[in-house]
Amino acid sequence: MNKKQLKKIRRAKLLKKKHNIWKNEQNLPIFDMTDPNTIWDILSGEGSPMMNSKDFIAYDCSLCGKEVTDIHDSHNAFPLKSD
Repeated sequence: MNKKQLKKIRRAKLLKKKHNIWKNEQNLPIFDMTDPNTIWDILSGEGSPMMNSKDFIAYDCSLCGKEVTDIHDSHNAFPLKSD
């Protein structure tokens, strides 16, 4: 290898080392992605479009008038669907 190639390799190693030092200084939170509770906390955290079942308020269905008491029934069109 010539001097130019060696210089390029040393520079790449130095930049990688600097990046790793900077990345470690960021103190980013580390999540255990194998734990389902952690994944759920991330998905249903602040600013999430998902609604918690504890926050659900019962209402009357605007299509059939039946009372919707559970968040899991709010998307079900069963009262109007005939088999």
